[in-house]
Amino acid sequence: MRQALAEARRHAETEIDERGHLPYGARRRLLNAVDEVLASQNGRIFRTTLLFQCAEVAIPFWSLDGCDPAKSDKVKPEMKTFLRERSFKDILHDAKLLIGRWSESYDQLSLIMYDIAQCYASADISNLRIWASGLACARAVEAIAIDSKLWNEEAEYEGEVDPDMLDGAYFASIAVASSMPRSIYPELSSRSGDAARRGFWKWYLSDAFDRSLKAATTI
Repeated sequence: MRQALAEARRHAETEIDERGHLPYGARRRLLNAVDEVLASQNGRIFRTTLLFQCAEVAIPFWSLDGCDPAKSDKVKPEMKTFLRERSFKDILHDAKLLIGRWSESYDQLSLIMYDIAQCYASADISNLRIWASGLACARAVEAIAIDSKLWNEEAEYEGEVDPDMLDGAYFASIAVASSMPRSIYPELSSRSGDAARRGFWKWYLSDAFDRSLKAATTI
């Protein structure tokens, strides 16, 4: 098992591009390799744990001050006050306790997921770090209720994928780098974030991967 996963990780490292990004196809191949080695339940625990680690890295870049709930008819007037009292960090902590308890998680998560959905829906993409960090957190929480294995088997790059199928790691990398990795939105793509982006994906393939594997094989 360790040899197969080590080989998959080494291959993924070679797929980090010149802008420091690990493309969609490379991430899909890596997680598919993990699934081939781990049992179904353990594979899901691995993927969910990995998403929560990415969300925790992205949290510092989120701020309610960068959102304007008044611009979204989905956000209730009292939501802003509520979210100031209950941070994304608190919400993630509550949700993380449910990893591996899939059968009992849905009802407990309904309010948590609603809070997060309204929160990131009120952020505009022009506030790139806030928008991306909110989505990274939302993807992690959603993975508790819905298995995060939603991969387009043909796509190699994010621009070829329905945005609803993009994983939280992708959004966390945008938050860390403060720029898009590719020119899906040319005005939001900058080389100034390349070093931070590369550092994020190297962390993803090393420390985050190891911690997720440990969680998946000890539960």
